[in-house]
Amino acid sequence: MCRIFTDLDNTVIFSHKYDIGSKVLTELLNGKEQSYMPENGYRQLQNLPRDMVIPVTSRTKAQYNRVQLYQDKSCTHYSLIDNGAILLVNGAEDIKWTKETEKWLKKDIDSMILLTRRYKDSADLLMQDGFTIRVKGNISTVTKISEAAEKENLMVFESAGKTYICPRQLTKGNAIKRFKKKHQVQKCICAGDSIIDISMIRECDRAYFPTEIKGYIPDMVKNRVSLTDKFKIAETIFSKEIFNEI
Repeated sequence: MCRIFTDLDNTVIFSHKYDIGSKVLTELLNGKEQSYMPENGYRQLQNLPRDMVIPVTSRTKAQYNRVQLYQDKSCTHYSLIDNGAILLVNGAEDIKWTKETEKWLKKDIDSMILLTRRYKDSADLLMQDGFTIRVKGNISTVTKISEAAEKENLMVFESAGKTYICPRQLTKGNAIKRFKKKHQVQKCICAGDSIIDISMIRECDRAYFPTEIKGYIPDMVKNRVSLTDKFKIAETIFSKEIFNEI
């Protein structure tokens, strides 16, 4: 079976702030409508095997659990959250996977813990699910913390206007690589919208990204990438015809 590894936010689901045309509600936050999926993509997703589509997201467990991709409100069979640090199977954490992640990234996690202690009085540093730090503070403080993190060889990235720090090896590409080995995946496609999604391309046979990301895609993998309108990605990757391309 071919697998579809896809980012969520701004790839297949979109904030209520976007005008995406005909849409289906996929997330509530404190009782308010938060995100939607384009209707065509949503309808096509319902017809695919539940274990074919694997979200690969930077969302934490709590953030991911708000998202409902299916009409019956159930979850995907597999989900890679926290950039792949945690694997959910039918919504339950695969503890063996998590412990392997902790062992693999122990040195970086220790560095992150020390970083939160060092700057606890000057900024709001929240360790999320044990693998990512969300940083809140004034610009100069966030810059200072980001520079300190990079000196520890940690990765700093922006998502939805917020700053995050995580182990440099905790990439979506490495998550897919681990999953492929564990489940003997032979063929797969991926989809994303941002720089932190690009690492997925190396692990997949075909990739789908919005036109806006074109300048960030390395030359060595450009031949695997199809560029399209960002609001059409869900419709494209959840179409059964897509597998004729790989």
